[in-house]
Amino acid sequence: ETPTGNEITGPRPIKTERKEQAREMIEKKERELDQEAEKAQPQQREMIKNQNQVRLAVHSLLAMENLTGGIGKQVSAIAKEFNNGIEKTANAEKKIKERSSFTRFFAGGDEDSAEEIERQVNQNQEKMKELKDLIKTCDGCDEETRGMLQQQVMALDKNQERLQGLAEKEKSSKGLFGWLWK
Repeated sequence: ETPTGNEITGPRPIKTERKEQAREMIEKKERELDQEAEKAQPQQREMIKNQNQVRLAVHSLLAMENLTGGIGKQVSAIAKEFNNGIEKTANAEKKIKERSSFTRFFAGGDEDSAEEIERQVNQNQEKMKELKDLIKTCDGCDEETRGMLQQQVMALDKNQERLQGLAEKEKSSKGLFGWLWK
């Protein structure tokens, strides 16, 4: 089976039974993603690092499925939904970053890409709320596991705020003649 770009990159996360094992796996995945970002072209490196924060959070949530008691399957399902949206936001962000200054000056920002990012951010807001509610109600979670989950949620939140800001900035860039098309 060939990857379509929507799958978790690298080997499938192994569901762990122990927190130490989960931490080790998360740290290993973080090193792998950092190495991947360093190999990228300099102009794309920051964008890839931002996307990798989401990939790491998704990987971490999937790896911790067995540590989260009865909510594990639900957390994993939400993590997979986040993963499916990474490709869409990555493509839209790439289009925005690669828009020439000439085009930006005359036509303004890439409205379609900004709207795609906003769609994904809006969809993710519901998933974030659901994920936060699950963590609050996790009876099978000890404080350390709950903290690990909350750390991943904070990483996802931070990226959502970044993407929302990027979309807003792009939509506000009207350009010299942009009003003709917008």
